[in-house]
Amino acid sequence: MAWFWGLLEGMYAEAGAVASIIAVAGAALAWLRKPWKKPEEVSLDKPTREALTPKDDGKLNVADFIRIRREMKADLQSEFADPDAALAEAQSTIADLKTRLERMSNDIGGERLKLAY
Repeated sequence: MAWFWGLLEGMYAEAGAVASIIAVAGAALAWLRKPWKKPEEVSLDKPTREALTPKDDGKLNVADFIRIRREMKADLQSEFADPDAALAEAQSTIADLKTRLERMSNDIGGERLKLAY
């Protein structure tokens, strides 16, 4: 390698010019080849794919929100159409919840049970 430096002695400007030309030519060729370059294929392992899949974190997207809103609107309209049936259904739900609360009272405790009523 020392012989190479001996050849370049006194030719610093010329060596810099050649290096600059090579760098510019390389950048131009890379820029020209870019549209025809084939994209690299990426293979993902299973944990990475699982990390990238969307998770159900309890947040609604717009489509789900609209669907649920329409369902709730339909429920409200049916309750307005027949309020007596809606009242009977609500009373049966309350009775069911009370019986479930009484069954679970052994685990809950007296103070919390009084607060629940």
